[in-house]
Amino acid sequence: MKLINIVSLGCSKNLVDSETILGVLASGGYVVTPSPEDAEIILINTCGFIEPAVKEAVDAILNCLQFKEKGSCRYVIVLGCLVSRYGEKRLSQLFPEVDGWLGVDAYTVVLPYLDRLSAGEKTQFTESRIPGEYLYPRMLSTPSHTAYLKIAEGCSHACSFCLIPRIRGPLHSKTPDLIYREAEQLAAVGVKELIRVAQDSGAYGGDLPGKPTLTELLKNLVKIKGLHW
Repeated sequence: MKLINIVSLGCSKNLVDSETILGVLASGGYVVTPSPEDAEIILINTCGFIEPAVKEAVDAILNCLQFKEKGSCRYVIVLGCLVSRYGEKRLSQLFPEVDGWLGVDAYTVVLPYLDRLSAGEKTQFTESRIPGEYLYPRMLSTPSHTAYLKIAEGCSHACSFCLIPRIRGPLHSKTPDLIYREAEQLAAVGVKELIRVAQDSGAYGGDLPGKPTLTELLKNLVKIKGLHW
């Protein structure tokens, strides 16, 4: 039995990624524990957008490495925005005790990555893939009546003051069909309220064929049985 624990930092979009990582790993045979003291593998899903978030991530890494030194933890894996911002080479020099590094959208590669690591194989930094039209499982961490619904990833505006395009990449909208299927799946497990999130919600659909709009998306989401917006 491979026990895992995840430390999720930063925004609601990152929380959706953490929930998806847990869902993917649970479906692959890993067992989630809320206690880092008991975990064999600790994952830290970081934020790196602003300096206070970077400091929080660094503190979390140092804290989790103590469990590796004194507890049952064998592996500490750092993923998310901090890794995409600073890169494995720079971070591994600062934290040589960390066993692996993954960027954003890590849920697309985390299962085979951890399987190789657990088998004793040497792992290298793995670039995450832009997710396709696949509905990944999620293990919700919000109150049972509510959940976040991520409709897009990234931003295509090159604002000089903002790191989001550099960290998360350009706008990549989920197709309406995929969003509707995820919303229906969440409603089926008792979720009543969905909180729509994205880095650039207003630009939703501009990169998709036919350019569906946010207004159209919301009009169809409210029709889903069981949801009360």
